[in-house]
Amino acid sequence: SSGTPPLTRGGAPRPRTAIAHQVVTQDLQKGLVGSIDKWISARRRLPGEEVAKFPKEIERLLKSITFEACDVRQEVDEEGFDDEARASGCETICKETTTTRFRLAHSEIKAPFVFEATHHMFSGSVLGSEGQSHIHDLLWKVEFELIGFFLIAFHTQTLEVGEEIEDKGLDEIRQALNTNITPSELGVLFMLAGNAGRGSKAWNDVEEVCFWTANFSLPEFQVH
Repeated sequence: SSGTPPLTRGGAPRPRTAIAHQVVTQDLQKGLVGSIDKWISARRRLPGEEVAKFPKEIERLLKSITFEACDVRQEVDEEGFDDEARASGCETICKETTTTRFRLAHSEIKAPFVFEATHHMFSGSVLGSEGQSHIHDLLWKVEFELIGFFLIAFHTQTLEVGEEIEDKGLDEIRQALNTNITPSELGVLFMLAGNAGRGSKAWNDVEEVCFWTANFSLPEFQVH
């Protein structure tokens, strides 16, 4: 699967300003461990779930993950709306993209994984409202992409989800790891690793997005 061409998104925004910073690897490891703890706690609450088997396997896989880099980039596009939208009070749209590169310590998996989490937001006056009510950084779309494996686009206001999954990609990795977790569970593990830079927000982000998906919704996920 290392030779799989990356899945790509549609039209790119027109950034006006950009701010970037890096997250240190120690914080990434800490964030991932915290997210895994929340995942295991949620799984243990399921009726009839075998208590020890799942946590031990996830913790085994967790030990094989090492982070190489995490870059966070914020872009503001003041031209992203057309004239009609701007006249109605929409002022800016912006996005924050976190790109995380990590590896699995396994002889058959040599290439690093690259994960992008993109949060799209807009600010402006509430459409059709009186008194100039203002919205600041309202989240309207979240995209999770493990390049070469899957892309999820979740619209937070309409709850619509778009998914592109590379056939057999996650299952091939699962088989190489000799693990009994499902491809969906492996995908969630990679999402938590890719969102590790968001700290305590990572688990809730992944849980909320995956709940609405066809390929990654697990019984322990809840609506918030």
